[in-house]
Amino acid sequence: MTAPAFHAQSLFGECLVPVAMPLHRPTARTDPRLIVVDDLSEEWAIGFRIHYQQQPYRITGFYPQ
Repeated sequence: MTAPAFHAQSLFGECLVPVAMPLHRPTARTDPRLIVVDDLSEEWAIGFRIHYQQQPYRITGFYPQ
């Protein structure tokens, strides 16, 4: 999940490299469908917004293998 394996888009186009999915601690308002559990039974919420070289991007899909 945290490997750089995702496409990301910004207002200026696609990110030139694969990016990693950001994880953060879930809050009370987090949609339960976005919560994943690691091998230590810790809950994490997946995020779809990242920054790469100070440019904001939104993850849009998987990078092909």
